[in-house]
Amino acid sequence: MKESILAEYHRYLRREYRKYSTQENYYKFVKIFLNWISEHKRKTYDQITPEDTKDYKTFCVEHYAVNGNVARLNAVNNFVDEFLHKPDLRITAPKPKTVNKPVLSNEELERYIASAETPFEKLVVIYQIDGLLRPSEFYTLRISLHDCEYQILYLSDTKTGDNTVILTPNMI
Repeated sequence: MKESILAEYHRYLRREYRKYSTQENYYKFVKIFLNWISEHKRKTYDQITPEDTKDYKTFCVEHYAVNGNVARLNAVNNFVDEFLHKPDLRITAPKPKTVNKPVLSNEELERYIASAETPFEKLVVIYQIDGLLRPSEFYTLRISLHDCEYQILYLSDTKTGDNTVILTPNMI
């Protein structure tokens, strides 16, 4: 029964969400949630109560980092509210912690660039540093997206929507 509801939920996500990564993350987190409900509460998806979702939130808070729980619990909320149409099962997701990533020094950047051995690795490193590309954006890169005359790289369907990046001399 759980497999059929998961398959139906996966089809729903494909219709409702444009971003593939969002679809897959929601699916993964809901699958984990349903497994937890099955193992710890001995219930199926149609027997879930508000206390069960609150218990799951408590479990997540005790076992996972805060920022990971935001996605985990939002996926559960999407499942119970939008898919099952049971808004009474919603749980509050914690506010994410603001995390500043460490900035590399000039020496560290130079070592990182020097560590790239092949032309492909050098290209990836330059696009990471100069273009600030995320790892998920690399597989969408095409030569046709580069406008060298106007020094613009066009990126579509990124995490922040459609985007442009100014091509630096290193990138060109």
